[in-house]
Amino acid sequence: MKKFICKTWGKKTKKVATKKIKNIMEITGRIVKDASVFKVKQNREVVNFSIAVNDSYKPKDGTELKKIATYIKCSYWLSAKKEKLKSFIEDLQNAGCISGMISEFIYHTDCKKFYIKHLDDLENIREELEDSLGEPVKNRHRLPHYTFLCWLCSEEYCFDLYRSNFE
Repeated sequence: MKKFICKTWGKKTKKVATKKIKNIMEITGRIVKDASVFKVKQNREVVNFSIAVNDSYKPKDGTELKKIATYIKCSYWLSAKKEKLKSFIEDLQNAGCISGMISEFIYHTDCKKFYIKHLDDLENIREELEDSLGEPVKNRHRLPHYTFLCWLCSEEYCFDLYRSNFE
């Protein structure tokens, strides 16, 4: 079974359509139709598929269980920008090894140059993070302070990007 999140319009949105208030409903079902991808205007893509939700109930006056299946047609809009950002963040989780994008922080000397250039910004990010956590951030791997801070800030920045786009 896979979970799908389908967005449906709530009752309030019929009255105030400009606010576009959405209710999110989580549906657990099984895929019953192969997904098909269609290209629409401005290089956007939409994936169409169907899912079936199996349910059962017992009538008030009956003793036997009745089973029903509800079929739902779904559409999922693909976003090239989000896919690109998602692959960037996944690459970053592997220390940029897939694409070689993180060549800036390979050696301690590279981190030291970056740290000196952006000292105030990096230390401010660390202080804000510690304030939000309520405790000091620990350097568990005993890296030089400048290397630790460069990686901490770059990972925190990417986590913020991920959180704001995918959660």
